[in-house]
Amino acid sequence: MLRSHRSIILAVVGWLILCGAQPPQKQGNGSSATNESPNPNGTSFIPYSNYNSERCYKSDNHDAADLCAQWRAAIAAEKAAHEARRATTWSIIATLLGALGTGFIVWTFAEQRATSRRELRAYLFAENVAIYPLKEQMPETENGKVGSTLIVKNSGQTPAIAVTHFCALKIHRQDDEASLDLDKPERSGSLIIPPGGFIHAHRRMGEKLTADDIQGIRNGVLAIYVYGRIDYKDAFGHWRHTNYRLAYAAWPLLENLTMNIALSGNEAS
Repeated sequence: MLRSHRSIILAVVGWLILCGAQPPQKQGNGSSATNESPNPNGTSFIPYSNYNSERCYKSDNHDAADLCAQWRAAIAAEKAAHEARRATTWSIIATLLGALGTGFIVWTFAEQRATSRRELRAYLFAENVAIYPLKEQMPETENGKVGSTLIVKNSGQTPAIAVTHFCALKIHRQDDEASLDLDKPERSGSLIIPPGGFIHAHRRMGEKLTADDIQGIRNGVLAIYVYGRIDYKDAFGHWRHTNYRLAYAAWPLLENLTMNIALSGNEAS
């Protein structure tokens, strides 16, 4: 029996001898590519934190030096991209500010131009509007009618061109003065009025005032209206207009009575 187990005993003894003769190995110390390679400088290489280190760049380990150079190039490209973005942002801001500045200059110029034109343009208004009873007229049947006179004056500093003046004289209800219109008024013509110049306009009613008309004026129901429209072109080529309406609501009618501005119908452009 001892002889039969002799080979087994020799095999176990040989295995124990081999195990005792093999030096112990550290865990994780293999030949895999993922293990750390020895650093000739005796320190671990961390490329991210030491990319500016000359020792890193001039390392004897060519792989480490190459990785350091690549990392430097990547960081430089990132910095360049950052600077480009910042330069682009400032360029956009500068462009917007320049556009705003240009817009402000254009707006200022336009406002100055408009202000200058407003100061220089022609302004036509009806002034010295008065009514009076007609006397010593020929034929005598005109005596007793109501007449009016007014002037259209240019108060601006440039001529008024192609002036057309419409004017009417009428007795009308005070509570319905808004219905007064100029569909078929008299027309004085088309002309040029220089700065400070003026034209005269005269009108008369077609019929004499009746007793009912006079009583209506006394009762405050009726009034005598002078109203009209002035159309003209200013020196800058813009069409302008002035609408005017004046009223007289008292009796008796005396010479050259100054009229009052009506509640509506007065506006200009």
